[in-house]
Amino acid sequence: MKESIKDQDKVNQKYSLEFSGNGWEYFKILIVNWLLTVITFGIYYAWARAKKLRYIYSNTNLNKERFHFTGNGLELFLGLIKVIGLYIVFIIIFQVISLYYPLIGVLFFYCVIVAIVPYSIHASLRYKMSRTSYRGIRFGYRGILGNLSKKWFLGVLLTIITFGIYSSWLLMKIRRYTHRNIRFGDINFSNDAKGGEYFVINLLGYIF
Repeated sequence: MKESIKDQDKVNQKYSLEFSGNGWEYFKILIVNWLLTVITFGIYYAWARAKKLRYIYSNTNLNKERFHFTGNGLELFLGLIKVIGLYIVFIIIFQVISLYYPLIGVLFFYCVIVAIVPYSIHASLRYKMSRTSYRGIRFGYRGILGNLSKKWFLGVLLTIITFGIYSSWLLMKIRRYTHRNIRFGDINFSNDAKGGEYFVINLLGYIF
């Protein structure tokens, strides 16, 4: 009987999510970040992003308990270096192919752009969740890149066939997959967003 009462208490527990940040403080962080990024010719960008994320997380409260982001600029900078390296390789290959086969070069360009999206989503979530904690417990992302890529490529194909209409369903399908693979300790998250509802919202936004 005691166990059932405890379980019921958990179900009935109310959760309050608040953001206690100050607009002026955040503005000062953005200005300093921008100046240092310009002065260092973009090198400071990774540290600026880490500083911004730490401020947002530390001012987000769930039941008066703050979230924490433990990532740092060096980690983001090393990740950025890898991205820049891959980008340079991509541009070189694209230029070589386009020099001899322009049409194939264009197809190669768009195929790579489409293919890199699921990898970016997957890598970004793995990093952010591994560096996010609440009450000393870390979050985690256990999605599989192959499964995410299948959903993405099929969705892109349907979006092309439907002249962009399916994009709302694609975005919600990706969000449902990623959110349902986020964990907090032994707790799993869920997302029931529907593509049709998102499509209507966007449609009304375009009309009005």
